[in-house]
Amino acid sequence: MYLREQLIEDGWFGTPMSPPVANRLGDVAVVAHQPVSYHDPDDSGPFELVCRHGSMTSAEVYVPLVAGMSP
Repeated sequence: MYLREQLIEDGWFGTPMSPPVANRLGDVAVVAHQPVSYHDPDDSGPFELVCRHGSMTSAEVYVPLVAGMSP
């Protein structure tokens, strides 16, 4: 579990972060370090996605970037 201030200081959401954006964050974040899923039965689903948020596993952190140039 990470505190909001720690995530902002460590640049998890980019820098600089404006105060209105920072105020939208919750007080804590639960971040997976293993390939697990957290399910909240009170969530507003159902969702057809395999997952909705990433984790700190290499499969989630290291994603390819595909970029193209306009002709």
